[in-house]
Amino acid sequence: MDKEEARRLCERLLGYVRSGEAEVLLHWRDDALTRFACNQIQQHINRRSLELTLRVIRDGRVGKASTNMTDEESLRACARAAEEMLPHMPEDPEQLPLPEPQDYRQQNPYDSETHRFGAAMRAERVAPALARAEKQGVEVAGILSVGASCISVANSKGLFAYHLRTDASFRTTVLTETSAGWAADTSHKVADIKFDQVVERAFRKALESQNPRDVEPGEYDVVLEPEAVGELLSYMGWAGFGGLAFVEGRSFISGKIGQKVMHEKVTIRDDAYHPLAAGMPFDFEGMPRKSVALIENGIARAVVHSRKTARKAGTQTTGHALPEPSAYGPIPLNPLLEPGDSSLEEMIEKTERGILVTQFHYTNLIEPMRLTMTGITRNGTFMIENGKIAYPVKNLRFTESLVKAFSLVEMVGRELRRCAGFFFGGAVVPALKVRNFRFTSVSESK
Repeated sequence: MDKEEARRLCERLLGYVRSGEAEVLLHWRDDALTRFACNQIQQHINRRSLELTLRVIRDGRVGKASTNMTDEESLRACARAAEEMLPHMPEDPEQLPLPEPQDYRQQNPYDSETHRFGAAMRAERVAPALARAEKQGVEVAGILSVGASCISVANSKGLFAYHLRTDASFRTTVLTETSAGWAADTSHKVADIKFDQVVERAFRKALESQNPRDVEPGEYDVVLEPEAVGELLSYMGWAGFGGLAFVEGRSFISGKIGQKVMHEKVTIRDDAYHPLAAGMPFDFEGMPRKSVALIENGIARAVVHSRKTARKAGTQTTGHALPEPSAYGPIPLNPLLEPGDSSLEEMIEKTERGILVTQFHYTNLIEPMRLTMTGITRNGTFMIENGKIAYPVKNLRFTESLVKAFSLVEMVGRELRRCAGFFFGGAVVPALKVRNFRFTSVSESK
């Protein structure tokens, strides 16, 4: 869906609103994927979808309705449904007038090759993994997905924002009788996906982690690969760096702006304009998205804001609103942990005794003020002894404060990797070495 087509469609829907202010959020997707398992391609899927969400605002009340149809009758019915809801909605004393037209920084993460990467081409890309699995007597499974999507925000005051992007993701898991290995790569260009490296890494992890040993729970130095770091940083952004949690005193940095809260090696910002992120240049109310320094050399500097939370905090929006209504408030969708000067190999070499973590899963937040999380290692967990990977270990459950963990960072990787996120976002992170990371029990899962 090109820019003018999106504009016309939004204007058609806005034209059916009879009074009050109105806003349209348009979300269009054209996705395809190839799924493989048990060493065979299982299915090819193509899906195209469109959703229009209309909010009508009148006398402090908001009516909302959605449609996936674009004929005139359906657009008119959507507008009527939103308007008819208004008398039944409570007044919102925090409701703001819709914003005026804005200027946006140019972003162009669209790649036509990725959008047109068909089933035959996808099958050709996954074939080497299938052949290798058959040859080595293991099982491989995974997904290669490609697609294009666009987001538009338009309102009755003349604001119009449009963002078109493509995404490609290749994820694969290799299974033996006693182990699993996983690897992935993601980009907005399929040509940038390192297919051979992903396959090699997944097979190596699986084969080297066979017959894992028991290990006692406790505190260990850990080397966290980027995917594990990305999981932690995404939770930190959701629970700790949003304006609503901050103004309500639920953030770990509420009342601590300007204070040191993490190790000086840690600098975190939200940056939709980083080349690996290629995020949306506006938020879901059409305000320009700013790059925001959240933690700078361990010192708390800021949180992200929508217009509502910015007004409560006595500051300006940073362009991080989610679709309204949002119980979470604004959150950073493109968190970036600034790189350091170490390689993953150097981190391992500098570890006398510790654990290498490939990935976390089943993660959950337990206590937001300390960002205490729990989760389980997965797809390749190894004991490090005397600067070398010594042997595989069974998966472990961690229960740890991220405030503590990021205060005990020893080394930061120099290579950045993008990890998939939500709401068209994703964390851009390096590997980390952290002291005294707490594991609380052993898991029998692969």
